[in-house]
Amino acid sequence: MNWNDLEKHFSPARLGRYRAARGGDATKAAADYSSNVLLSEAMVPMLNVLEIALRNGIHARLSKLYGRADPKT
Repeated sequence: MNWNDLEKHFSPARLGRYRAARGGDATKAAADYSSNVLLSEAMVPMLNVLEIALRNGIHARLSKLYGRADPKT
């Protein structure tokens, strides 16, 4: 992605941090933003597994604590 394309679609507040971190170099900032997108994409499956494991663990503990698997209605 080049900087001009990024600026068309994302806010200056979001992009400004990347550019400031690179001393104003738009090319390096765009590369950093692209790398961050790839890293975020790679983390989604791990976060999904963590969410399911956490939710199942909470459900198991609450079921044991209250002696039932469903909430009382």
